[in-house]
Amino acid sequence: MLSQPNVPAPPIIQLDSTEMNRLLEPNPHIPSEERRRFLDSDLSEYFRTFDENLSSETNLMSFVKNSVLVGDSARVRDVCRKPEEKVIKDIKEESPVKLHEDIRVKTEYSAVYTPEDGLEVKTLVKELCDIIRSERDGKRQIVQDKLKKLFNIRLINGDTFLHMTLCSNQPSLHFIVKLIHDMGMSSLLNIQNNRLRTVLHMAIINDQFDLIPFLLSKGCNPMLDDDEGNNAIHYAVIRGSCLEPLLKGIKDKEDYDIDACNFDKHTALHLSATYSNETYTKLLVDFGASCLVRDSEGRTPLHLAVSNNCMPVVKCLLSRMSPSDIDATDGRDYTALQLACDGPLRPHTLSIAKLLLDKADPTNCDQNSKVAFKMASDKPELMKLLHQYAIFADEVIKSEPEDDYESADEECTTELSELSSYIREVSAILDRSEGWRELAKRLHRDSLLRWYEATPSPTTTLLNHIKELNDGVTSQSLIILLHNIGETEAANIIKERLL
Repeated sequence: MLSQPNVPAPPIIQLDSTEMNRLLEPNPHIPSEERRRFLDSDLSEYFRTFDENLSSETNLMSFVKNSVLVGDSARVRDVCRKPEEKVIKDIKEESPVKLHEDIRVKTEYSAVYTPEDGLEVKTLVKELCDIIRSERDGKRQIVQDKLKKLFNIRLINGDTFLHMTLCSNQPSLHFIVKLIHDMGMSSLLNIQNNRLRTVLHMAIINDQFDLIPFLLSKGCNPMLDDDEGNNAIHYAVIRGSCLEPLLKGIKDKEDYDIDACNFDKHTALHLSATYSNETYTKLLVDFGASCLVRDSEGRTPLHLAVSNNCMPVVKCLLSRMSPSDIDATDGRDYTALQLACDGPLRPHTLSIAKLLLDKADPTNCDQNSKVAFKMASDKPELMKLLHQYAIFADEVIKSEPEDDYESADEECTTELSELSSYIREVSAILDRSEGWRELAKRLHRDSLLRWYEATPSPTTTLLNHIKELNDGVTSQSLIILLHNIGETEAANIIKERLL
């Protein structure tokens, strides 16, 4: 149709929907010259060349507005910047919230079809409606062909007709999605725009809670990534919207990965910690999200929650983690406790440190980092708290341990000299709970687990072996280790025997 020789080229109108509304609606503040320059554009000759169905439009300006001007995928365009230019941000200096600002901050939809494409879309939609209402034979194939053609026409940002329909909040969306599904063309629901966003991504950005289960049931794939590697689950956490219906919709599917990472190796749980979202953290861990996945800087979600000083998220994560997992180090060889002690004293630092100390090892440090006590030496309130959880803190500060089990009492010249006074009771407890296995790992003796296990009392064999080695383990450091692996009863027995 557009190739007819007598059809003049359409006028180029560089207006988005906001500017169009401003011109068409009564507004005495719009300069008369601006209004005249637009309204004087003569489109009648252009539209008269088409068939009666298109030329019968009663309101020419309404036709232009509704058929040619449509919206953008919730992203503000910078007309001064070339498409290939990218703003390089220093992640260390910028708040993580700003990294996904175009997802978190909803903006007006303002992308456009070209005038030619807008008219063709209008014609295709009308033809589809006529075909569906008709009783003609073989219309299934015709509808499929029309749908393919309709979805091959893109807005300037790569959106399809369905993206535009959703973001413009059109009531026809459910009908179109159902039609696509009934035609066996669910792949159309997963077409990605220039930023690789699908309709499901856009439904989350637009807070369409009720639409999420419907889209999933009709074939939308929640695991497709955008241009930053974020899937629909990432979007829900970043946006702070739609996560619950999204998780309910995918729980019976087999092809999802709750721990999928974006290009920064952030899982959805990393992002919920980044944005301090306690509710979403609980939803994700209840759904099976792992607390142990590392991001590109070696950080677990717990590291991020501590860095963001978010006590509720820290508490939620700690409830799902074992003591050995809590002492995991990041790319700088820092544990979560070391992060809390090394940073400034913020409103929740003491509360977070207390939560960590209930399970973490305060003497744990890598060769490239300092023990938590030394990091907190300039914070009296934090030091006071650390003293409550490690009775030999002063000695630890004087000499940083080479291992996480090094003696906390350097004045003791005979390692485990009091072992005979508590070995029977402690061994009975640890043999029963099999806590001796974790203790052996903490003492770097896990290579001998089979040997210990083959003896009548693995714990007795382990402790006597450690004493014979004379490698710096004392009763005091043993107390700390037992507390850290959750064997409080055994630790208290040793304390009682030392009094």
